[in-house]
Amino acid sequence: MAIRTWAILVAGSALAWLIFAFRLQVAPVAGLVLAAGPGVGGYLGILATIRQSERWNRRVVLFHCAALAIRLLLG
Repeated sequence: MAIRTWAILVAGSALAWLIFAFRLQVAPVAGLVLAAGPGVGGYLGILATIRQSERWNRRVVLFHCAALAIRLLLG
């Protein structure tokens, strides 16, 4: 089921890209930069999880959660 969901998402994204490209509303450089961000972040997160201890990873997650909570509280 997961593969089918993934295939539907890819097909939908490709269709949307084609529609916007047909209308000349695509910024390929910005799109590639925005697409590379989550991939690089996920890769670095996996490396950190493998190489560091569980204690270190918990501290990083706690720090990020606290930073996001403060950001939400301040505005």
